[in-house]
This record gives sequence, structure tokens and C-alpha cells, in this order.
Amino acid sequence: MSESVVTPIVASTKIARTRAAERMRRCRQRRRDGLRLHSVLVVGATAVIQHVRRGGRATPWLTELLKRKSPKLTAVALANKMARIAWKLMVTGENYAAKSAPAALVGAG
Repeated sequence: MSESVVTPIVASTKIARTRAAERMRRCRQRRRDGLRLHSVLVVGATAVIQHVRRGGRATPWLTELLKRKSPKLTAVALANKMARIAWKLMVTGENYAAKSAPAALVGAG
């Protein structure tokens, strides 16, 4: 091969490697940001569970989950649920509206 052909091949290979490295850095950054967000959501969910254990009101879903699973596992499940809700709100642009409890549950507790 002549040098005039090799140079573009080498250059394109270097560009490809540079782009791949940049993609990997961005991917790591997104993962790091995702882990930070997950940590914040778990801390928030843990606070909700502590509030419920001290006599605060909880949804039936959370109450039943706390009966069956450990508080730590419940916090992760609640954090995942909050993440799914947040994602849907961001994607659709809707406003959050908590579902009201059935009348039978409002009087109980």
C-alpha cells in the first residue's frame, strides 16, 4: 500500500479509537450519575419508611411490603417505584397526582 492510502486508514482508526474512548467516558459518567440518583432515592425511601414506622400514614402497597420484606429491601423497592414514576413524568410531561385511597382505607388507621 502506498503511504497516501495508509495515512487515511491510520487516521480513521485513531478517530474511531478516540470516539470509542469518549463514548466509554460518557457511559461511565451516566452510570456514575445513575448510581448517585439511585442512592438519593434509596435515602428518601428510607426516610419514608422511618416516618411510617413512627406512626405516619403509608399506602397499602408499602404497608404490605413492610410486613413481608425487610425495611432495607422495601426501601430499594420504593426507590425503584419512585424512579419509574419520575421517569414517566419526565417522558410524558405530566404532573404528578397521587392516587386517592379508597373510602374504606381512609377511615381505617
